[in-house]
Amino acid sequence: MNHKPLLTIVLTLACLACSSPLEAQVTTQLDRINWATSPELAMSKAHNSHLPILAFVTSEHCSYCRKMEREVWSNPQIIAQVKAGFVPVKLNASRHRQLVAKLGVRAFPTTIMFTPEGKIINGAKGYMPPNRLAGLLRTAHPAVVAAHRLPSVE
Repeated sequence: MNHKPLLTIVLTLACLACSSPLEAQVTTQLDRINWATSPELAMSKAHNSHLPILAFVTSEHCSYCRKMEREVWSNPQIIAQVKAGFVPVKLNASRHRQLVAKLGVRAFPTTIMFTPEGKIINGAKGYMPPNRLAGLLRTAHPAVVAAHRLPSVE
C-alpha cells in the first residue's frame, strides 16, 4: 500500500494548522502605498486631485531608509493617512540627483510635503517612527485629516 499521498495530505494540513494569519497574509494594492514613479507624474496627479505631494527622499545604501520602508511606510495607519490626503512620490537620490540637490537634501531619509504647485509645506530629516510621521503628515493637510477622521498611530 502506498502511503505517500496520505502522508502528503497530513503534512500539508499540519503546516496549514501551524501557520499564523500573518504568515498567510498577501500584500495587495490595498495595503501598501502606491508611490508615483516620477516627480512629473506626482505633480500632474496633485494638480488633478488638489492634494499635496508627499516625497520620500531615499538613497540606495541608506539603512534607515530601508527601516522606514519596513516599519513606517508599511504601517496600516500611515498607509491610510497617505492614501486619504497625499500624492506620494519616492525620490531616489541617484536617479533624481538634480531635484534632490535643488531641494537641499543632504540626509537620508528625508520626508518633504509640497503644495500641488510645488511650494514646500513641511518636512523632516531622518528616520521617523509611525507616530512622529503621522503628526508631521497632519500638519500638511489638516482639512483632509479632519474630513476623513484619520486614525491615530500608537
